[in-house]
Amino acid sequence: MKNGHSARLILPDLRYNKDTSSNDEDDHRLMSEDQWLWLEEIMRSSEDSVYLIGSGIQFLTSNRVLRFEVWPVREMERLVKHGVVLISGDVHHAQILTSNCSPFESAPGYNLLEVTTSGITHTCDKNILGMCSPFLDLITPKWIYKTEPIVDYNYMVLKLKEEEDGDLSLQFQLKGDEQRTFQTL
Repeated sequence: MKNGHSARLILPDLRYNKDTSSNDEDDHRLMSEDQWLWLEEIMRSSEDSVYLIGSGIQFLTSNRVLRFEVWPVREMERLVKHGVVLISGDVHHAQILTSNCSPFESAPGYNLLEVTTSGITHTCDKNILGMCSPFLDLITPKWIYKTEPIVDYNYMVLKLKEEEDGDLSLQFQLKGDEQRTFQTL
């Protein structure tokens, strides 16, 4: 990109070292300490303009009813202090979520953005008889700004653009069949 802007997409393996065997959720982890050290070194030593972290596990909706795949709070706090944009999936719907990071003690106070896209071949409405949208509204924390969930087949398009003032802007589009645009941010 012009003027030295760069974006880095990081796709950590969140299942290989996952440990949720303890009854105490504070002891759960998705990444090993070696993975964390590698990730933090990348973000500390590079001059990338933005870090896009891909996760098969949603980040901001950590209070899911079925708690077997959630980000542990300790790891959430460790990640948000680096100023990241999150891309998640594996939930059979699409949605744009944002939070001002106030629940995280270590966060620098930026607006954390998570774009979830998952459903190019499966959607939750087709799996639970049209009840997906009301169910998602019930289980998404109220401190999160959220768009309406997209329960049709979907995918995401990300556009990076250098603005006239030299800043880097990101545009996310959630799209569906025949390139129909559901949401743009």
